[in-house]
Amino acid sequence: MSAGDENRRRFLGWCLKALGIAGSGGIIYSAVNFLSRGDLSMKAVGANTGDWEAGLAGRGTHKGGEPSAVQAEDGTVEIKSDSIPSGTSIVVSAGFTPVIVVHASNGFKAFDAKCAHLGCLVKWDSESNQFICPCHGGHYNSEGQVIAGPPPLPLKKCKITETGDKIKISVI
Repeated sequence: MSAGDENRRRFLGWCLKALGIAGSGGIIYSAVNFLSRGDLSMKAVGANTGDWEAGLAGRGTHKGGEPSAVQAEDGTVEIKSDSIPSGTSIVVSAGFTPVIVVHASNGFKAFDAKCAHLGCLVKWDSESNQFICPCHGGHYNSEGQVIAGPPPLPLKKCKITETGDKIKISVI
């Protein structure tokens, strides 16, 4: 074996070690980043203004303290329609499904809040009139259809029934 072959092998060995270290660093960075996000439950992911809390019991609570959303035994959720100001959203729990309810200019809309890509909770952006997934940049229009990013499917619609001053939401 010549000196050139030995140098080449040594160089390739160092390259493989460097790639292994870089790959391990990327995995460690991703794991630390994921674990340091804090509380990933539905708590504190309510309206755009941060005035809401959506708990796992299906109660969205306005800072005033009175429940704005109450979950029935059949898995449906009732929300006071005046508790969601126009242009904002709230995330509530319908059974074990997080549901995002938006008070759009043309009425109320409700969708499963999980992004169809990897299940992150989408947020409503009233300026762009879109649902945005903060994890991988998925964008959905106001009807839940994918308009950008990696999601393979639209958001799942939920059934809304408006009666008087209440909205009843059920997961289909």
